[in-house]
Formats: sequence, structure tokens, C-alpha cells
Amino acid sequence: MVKKDVYFSWWEKQEYGFQQLKEKLTNVPIPVLPDFSKTFELECDSSGVGEDAVLLQAGHQIAYFSENLMMPPSTTLPMTKSCLP
Repeated sequence: MVKKDVYFSWWEKQEYGFQQLKEKLTNVPIPVLPDFSKTFELECDSSGVGEDAVLLQAGHQIAYFSENLMMPPSTTLPMTKSCLP
């Protein structure tokens, strides 16, 4: 917020941050249709609070899955973290 009698500055650092934010908000990955003659890659990430998985083919996103785990970490099934190396 800009307050009365407070100088507002906008320098290169603020412009760079704004441009980065604008780029991330306006350019989302567009999933492509799978080509079953090529190999697939699966990238997984799991923590005590959520799981994410991305299905890729030739570096392009095919599908994305994300789920928040509402159970306490002690009751999370071990198989939910099986994608980690």
C-alpha cells in the first residue's frame, strides 16, 4: 500500500520481480496428447502434507496430479510415498 507522504520507488529490481511474476501467471504449461510409440516419464514428489505427479513425454506435460493429504503423517500409508527414489 502507498501511504500519504511516503515516497514510492520502482527500480530495476522491482520491475524484474514484476516481469517474473507476470510471466509465471500468464504462461501455463499446455498438456499435449500422448504418443504411445514414445516412452513416458513420471516425476513424483511426496511429503507429509501432499503428493504431486507429472506424466511427461519428450519433455512435454501429458498429465498432472496433485493431492493434499488431510490425514496426519503418522497414518499416511507407506505406499503413497513409493514414487520417491
